[in-house]
Amino acid sequence: MESDLKSLFLCSFSLLFLMLVNADDPTDVCTQINSCSCQNSKGVIDLSPLALSGGDPKFKDQQDSSGNYYYSWNPCNPFTEDPTSCSGVMGCQTDMTNYFSLGTPDSAKFTTDTSKGLILQYSATTDATRTLDVILKCDESKEASLAVAGENPPGSATYEMTLTSKYACPSAGGGPTITVGLSTGSYITIIFFAVFVVYFIAGVLFQKFARHASGKEITPNLSFWSALPGLIKDGVLFTVKCGKGKSSYDNI
Repeated sequence: MESDLKSLFLCSFSLLFLMLVNADDPTDVCTQINSCSCQNSKGVIDLSPLALSGGDPKFKDQQDSSGNYYYSWNPCNPFTEDPTSCSGVMGCQTDMTNYFSLGTPDSAKFTTDTSKGLILQYSATTDATRTLDVILKCDESKEASLAVAGENPPGSATYEMTLTSKYACPSAGGGPTITVGLSTGSYITIIFFAVFVVYFIAGVLFQKFARHASGKEITPNLSFWSALPGLIKDGVLFTVKCGKGKSSYDNI
């Protein structure tokens, strides 16, 4: 019985530990404040210091990796590069003859990707629906640099560029403060301790009134709690050394 209880505790301890370690989403969702700022658990990301006003893009005619197309983008404020096809847009693609809108001001939204991280995304529908993904990379040492990959994957009508800037770092810019909700790990911790309190109070009442116990005997599962310090030690060692122990089989 004692061996089964110990095994159950070790498994439960390891599971809870792993849940708490891995509870937070690695992409850390960034809640949108406006078209060029959002807030995650680390602070506000605000691209407004990079934005130009007056109808010009901050980044103009940046050549993609294929060398066939050029792209323009301006955070926060719309611009005009062609009065017919790229007027009042957030992003524009051109081969210097034809122009295509890659995003309208009201389409701006922040998304997260498990491999690419935080993305500022736009879309526009003209002859086709095109999407512009601006991947935001934090680098405190850089003002701003833009690397344009172009259509990725080919034929998808999704166009990709990467902004590397100190303004892509949390709290680098201004912006209003919004409340960020509790993380998954916080919810798990709250639920765990709430269940523990209910268990303990109910156990004490049961021991006292149903079993007429007194003194320390009213503690539910007294033998377990007496052995808890040793079980915690074993649980930590089990979690840290899991999979690293030597095989119990003799070498052949």
